[in-house]
Amino acid sequence: MSLDRTNQSEPFVLGMDIGYSGLKLSMGAVSKDGSFDVSAEKSLVLPIGAAPATMMPQTITGEDLEAIKVLVGDETWVAGVEPSKLHNWQRELHEDYPSSKAYLALFYASLALSERKVIDVLVTGLPVDQFHDITRREKLVAALEGIHCISGKKEVTVKKVLVVPQPAGTYLHAIRTMEDEKTLRLFKNGTVLINDPGFYSTDWIIVKNENMQKSTKGTSTNAVSKILETMSFLIRDEYATAPSIDHIESAFQNNEESIFVCGEEVQLKEYLDKASFKVASAAITEIRENLRHGIKPDICILTGGGGKFFEAVMSETFSCKTVTLKNAITANSSGFWFAGQSYCRKMVNSSHYNEVSA
Repeated sequence: MSLDRTNQSEPFVLGMDIGYSGLKLSMGAVSKDGSFDVSAEKSLVLPIGAAPATMMPQTITGEDLEAIKVLVGDETWVAGVEPSKLHNWQRELHEDYPSSKAYLALFYASLALSERKVIDVLVTGLPVDQFHDITRREKLVAALEGIHCISGKKEVTVKKVLVVPQPAGTYLHAIRTMEDEKTLRLFKNGTVLINDPGFYSTDWIIVKNENMQKSTKGTSTNAVSKILETMSFLIRDEYATAPSIDHIESAFQNNEESIFVCGEEVQLKEYLDKASFKVASAAITEIRENLRHGIKPDICILTGGGGKFFEAVMSETFSCKTVTLKNAITANSSGFWFAGQSYCRKMVNSSHYNEVSA
């Protein structure tokens, strides 16, 4: 499949980060000459809920709640919904998540939100350990490329899919947006540890002189879900009732400082501090044990929804500059979008721009 320019004047790139707690998208057209326009990027963040439409409740007056509706097989699904709104919803927390119907529904929702008939380049990521499984990577590419019927009469064509290791998106985003010149030089020329604490897993890679070091990377299950689980256990020990992980997560997403447990208001910060220290320490111990040949980072970059929870332990463990990105939640999808732009520019500079084999 080729990047044919006959039907569109500019290639359209979609950076898609379907995580375990949120759907993050960065998208926009790229100039035909391959030049970059940061203002062309549009970013969206949606809840991770995806389920058959029958699990979506109605309003008190019997009306359907607003949701993105897509067709998964012969069944209508809703996607990008706050999980608390879905009846009997179960989060997909396993390594085969990209093969699930929920992932497919969120992918279709991403295509719908692009408002395009053709996606020239779609870039997404896999956890580091999964990325190095060539079979898994090729399976994901095969599933995402092609013509997709996302609703009764709506089809979207995805011409080219690129899959990268998850934290690579953060690196590309940071190197494009970092404003401090000294930090940028360190970032380009030094040894960079990128740590991406997500909901299901914490991924990390070492980048040295702008090249990923294959022998120094890894994935840990000590991640945000473990922090929330630990918080739930700590609260249970004191209040005899354990709030659900979804309940605590929803409070954080809505910037709430407390939750109610059996009618008692519980302040979350105390439990968050204890749980973050315990889980982050375990994850970072795994990183230290896997750093070979005495590699010491010059700078640590924290990203993802859990980056802020790891900052204190990370800074204490590695005696180097630690940076938590301001827009950490969309850093990966933004970097994916940038990678797609780079691919388009490469094609523009190639005599085979209109004859690129997928």
